[in-house]
Amino acid sequence: MNPEIARLIAEANGTPVELINRTNWIFAERLAELIVRECAKIADNPSQGAFTSIGNDIRKHFGVAPEQHNT
Repeated sequence: MNPEIARLIAEANGTPVELINRTNWIFAERLAELIVRECAKIADNPSQGAFTSIGNDIRKHFGVAPEQHNT
């Protein structure tokens, strides 16, 4: 798990990482990844002009891989 996501989960939960049960941890991790993906989509939008690489920076910071598109 990416340390940034782990830190945010623990901060949101108000509990040390070691005390978060596995079910809640898996849910929180997946939710965090989905939020990062949504933020990256917005940042990658060509209408944002010069900021099109921000989505990659967001994904890299949180250790979230780009979505795979089936074409």
